[in-house]
Amino acid sequence: FNDIAAACRATALLKETAVTAVELMDEISLELMKGRPGVPTDIADGCMALLIDVRAADETQLESMKASVSEVLLPFAVKCEFTNNEQDYAELWKIRKGLFPIVGAKRPQGTTVIIEDICFPLEQLADGTIALKKLLAKHNYSSAVIFGHALEGNLHFVFTQDFNSSQEIKRYADFMEGLARLVTVEYSGSLKAEHGTGRNMAPFVEAEWGTTAYGLMKRIKRLFDPQNILNPEVIISKNPQLHLENLK
Repeated sequence: FNDIAAACRATALLKETAVTAVELMDEISLELMKGRPGVPTDIADGCMALLIDVRAADETQLESMKASVSEVLLPFAVKCEFTNNEQDYAELWKIRKGLFPIVGAKRPQGTTVIIEDICFPLEQLADGTIALKKLLAKHNYSSAVIFGHALEGNLHFVFTQDFNSSQEIKRYADFMEGLARLVTVEYSGSLKAEHGTGRNMAPFVEAEWGTTAYGLMKRIKRLFDPQNILNPEVIISKNPQLHLENLK
């Protein structure tokens, strides 16, 4: 695809087809993986990809499903190819699964790899993703990688962060405040799509769910854990600076 918005809009339409998976990989993802089997070496600036999995019980049904998917992609995609070669299939999934460790391996010395998983309503995925990219750029995370389970509106983004100066910690704090506002207020999304809420997102749980729902969560926590010994400060926390403390 020429841009991430086109890929996200195509994904929303693919939800109505019988695809098994739609995995998004942005332009930086492809750049990092360039040269590996299945990744073209001549990727134009700004181009990104969807990895689409289609399955069927027989060849006739499979061809029909591929045709349906191709019809959806035609107005959006620069190029659309399918393969049923087992080795090619495995290599394509290696690209997607290898993104996180590749980012970690290439991080500057002394930095930490941050990965988060957010979710936008599918009809908001294109606009939400564009807004996320702008927010990352605003806070100078220009090398951040965006990928994920686009069919469910679920995006992962990975970036590296230096926590060795107050200026860098403030940059991170400002970004996290902006992220929480963007996802929950502007796009009615979720700050956690599939992974558990940890200390990094705990300060924003009440902002996402509201005071009433958060109050119920606290009551449930007290019922099951009156002495607060089970994962204290995870999910339920009174500390708005929790994500900025005990940094590695």
